[in-house]
Amino acid sequence: MTPDAAITRLTTHYDPDEDRVALNCETGSGTLSLWMTRRLADRLLAALFDLAGKIDAGPSVPAFAEPFWRAQTQSEAQAALPALPPVRPAAPIDQHLLKAVRIEPQPQSVTLVFEAKSGLSTSLALPLAHLLQWLKILHGSYVAAGWAFDGWPEWFLDVNAPPAPPAGIVLH
Repeated sequence: MTPDAAITRLTTHYDPDEDRVALNCETGSGTLSLWMTRRLADRLLAALFDLAGKIDAGPSVPAFAEPFWRAQTQSEAQAALPALPPVRPAAPIDQHLLKAVRIEPQPQSVTLVFEAKSGLSTSLALPLAHLLQWLKILHGSYVAAGWAFDGWPEWFLDVNAPPAPPAGIVLH
């Protein structure tokens, strides 16, 4: 299936009323909302983390240090995430429930092709650094939803662990 439109900008957030992840998208032909269920999000994340795990650390990083290198790379990508205004779909909202996400990896990027039950297909090209940033944004959606992090790699969760309370302070 050839994508109908390419996504130029994306805002991802958890919607508690729908109990789904909303992807508000800008394309060359306007704005739309894509809805992703938790089941689809879990399957997508497993594939994306598998892909992220294949990013080559290079010969200078020994095998035992790869988790630390991945955590550092993730942390650097998150720190570089710019603050942009969210995408807000125009009323009436063009909404589509996703049934699948096809992943098309390239050497330095990945293209995600979102396929909706309605037949709409749209694509999002992400350089690898942006993919790591989007994983952080999806993590925030899981936190907001209260969803478990089963299947998330330890190196990613370590980078995104909530800060420990300062020593000497007692919380009740």
